[in-house]
Order: sequence, then C-alpha cells, then structure tokens
Amino acid sequence: MVDYENPFHYNFFAFYIFFGCILLVLNLQTMLVIRRSKCLWALSAYRLIFFSSAADAVNCGAQVAAVAITIRTPVIHPTLNSFLGALFQTSYAMEYPTILILASNRFIAVVFPKKMDHVFDKKKTMIILILCCLFGAFNGALCLSGEIRSIWDPYIPKFYFTNESSFTANFLRAMDLYYGEFVYITSFIIYLIIIVFLLCNV
Repeated sequence: MVDYENPFHYNFFAFYIFFGCILLVLNLQTMLVIRRSKCLWALSAYRLIFFSSAADAVNCGAQVAAVAITIRTPVIHPTLNSFLGALFQTSYAMEYPTILILASNRFIAVVFPKKMDHVFDKKKTMIILILCCLFGAFNGALCLSGEIRSIWDPYIPKFYFTNESSFTANFLRAMDLYYGEFVYITSFIIYLIIIVFLLCNV
C-alpha cells in the first residue's frame, strides 16, 4: 500500500472530513427548516436557498467521500475518482447560478418590491431551478464524456481538470475559471448597490 510521505496529511484530512461533515449537516438542516415551513417555502428566495443548500450538500458529500477514501493511501480507483469528480462539478455548476440569481432576487425585493411577485413568481422560480439543474447536468456529462475529467488529487488536495486539449476540455476549463469569478464579482456589486440604496433611503 502506498503511504503519504508527510504525516500532516492524516491530520489535515481528518479535519477536512470533520469540517465537511459539519457543512453537510448545516446544509441539510437549512433545507429541512425551509421545507417544513410553509411560509418560507412559499417565498422564491427561500426556494433558491433550498436548492443552493442541496447542491452544496452534494458538493460537500463528494469532497468528504474523496478525502475519506484517500485518508490512508493516495490510491483511488480511476472510475470512482471520475464519478466523484463529475458529481463535484455537477453540484458546483448547479450551485453557482443560484448565488447570482439570489442576489438579483434580493435586489428586486429591495429596489423594486412591487415587481417582486411578477419577476420571481412560483412558476418562473421553478423554471430557473430546472435550468440550473440542466446546466449542472451538462457540466457533469462533459466530465464523463471522455473529453475531459475532473479528478481528485490527494496531494494538492482538491479536484482538478485533466490536461486534455480538445475544444470541450478548453471550454469547460475556461467556463469553470471565469464563471466563478463572474458570479462572485457580480453578486458582490449587486449587494453593494443594495446597501447603498438602503443607506440613501433610511
């Protein structure tokens, strides 16, 4: 059996699993609270939070599973590694659009409250969530297509894309890089605008 040269890996991985399980439980708890409350479930923002928490729970689960499998040895079955990588990428691609959509939801709720029910009604919110699912499934399918793989490297430790040079591989790598940055920056700007708007109208 292949072992790690640095014993720090064992301590770090144990913490990784512990912290990942806490995040997993918190996501599941959030989903449970929202789903059990009819008042919260009726609001589009909480449906988005529910979906985002579900995607994040899957994401945490994939990472915890990968760490648990490689905690004693860096060897992991290639098929299992590819499956966990695809699951990680699918949940990542599902979750990130909801961050931006939730920011837009809060912007409309604060700046244009009268248009809130029209823009984010139950039907449109469901369509948005379905599109997020399809986008995530598309990303996961690309990872399982053979054109590119997202695999776990216990020495880094993180999931990373393999270095294939096909159009599909380059597209997915570029989208993964710029997409996350775009979501974070745009959402940050939207929340800043909301804060400025509230300060100017208090």
